Amino acid sequence: MSATADHAEERTNPAARLGFQPGQVVQELGYDDDTEQELREGIEAITGTELVDEDHDDVADAVILWFREEDGDLTDALVDATTMIDAGAP
Repeated sequence: MSATADHAEERTNPAARLGFQPGQVVQELGYDDDTEQELREGIEAITGTELVDEDHDDVADAVILWFREEDGDLTDALVDATTMIDAGAP
């Protein structure tokens, strides 16, 4: 893929610049009606897999955390989310 193609994908897929790779398992935390569907679909398009939810019982390659002001402490949520990522994941 050329650099031009890479930049075109970044403009059309909002997830392209986040470093997701094909085959990755991405766990989604905090999903609700207000989540960004275009980003979710972009992640699934790149990875070729559906996002897994909070009930996923294995480690993930990445976690996407939807956080809202009323959700409590952001630091706690981020620390909790990192425990769900495979130790060797980028």
